[in-house]
Amino acid sequence: LNVSHPQAILSISGTLGDNGWYTSDVEASLYATGGDESHLIIAEYTLYNQGWMAFEEPFTIFQEGQTTVYYRVRDEDTDFVGETKFSMIDIDKTPPTGSVTIEGGKSEAYSTNVTLTFSVVDEPSGPTTTPPSGYIWGVPSGPSDIRFSNDGRLWSPWNPIISEKSW
Repeated sequence: LNVSHPQAILSISGTLGDNGWYTSDVEASLYATGGDESHLIIAEYTLYNQGWMAFEEPFTIFQEGQTTVYYRVRDEDTDFVGETKFSMIDIDKTPPTGSVTIEGGKSEAYSTNVTLTFSVVDEPSGPTTTPPSGYIWGVPSGPSDIRFSNDGRLWSPWNPIISEKSW
């Protein structure tokens, strides 16, 4: 007798940004496939290892940072518990900020050829209080490119971020 065990599948949706990070809240749904249709199969999940919950409707992950969603299926009739799977959901909804100094911070420049120094800050994503166990925070998604303009209308192509540039 060949009986296939049910499997859990996690489906997520949101606005995907650079480097695999979402720039919006993420909606998650669980599905169970396979198994014996005569048995009651329950898809379960846990966030932050806070206890298993039966999946009943899509749930939203809104916290910035990295959240691990653990999920599995359970056959309520036979006490079968499927393999626990997990998925890391990375969310960074806060854009990076930056500043430019000209000629090392001088208030005036007497040449059209200057050196620009850049400071780019991408605050670590995550809560301001200690997160629950299983939650990783303080990991920025990282800005990846920078561009330049003299007038705010015509822009250079996007280039990898650098700390200094002759302009």
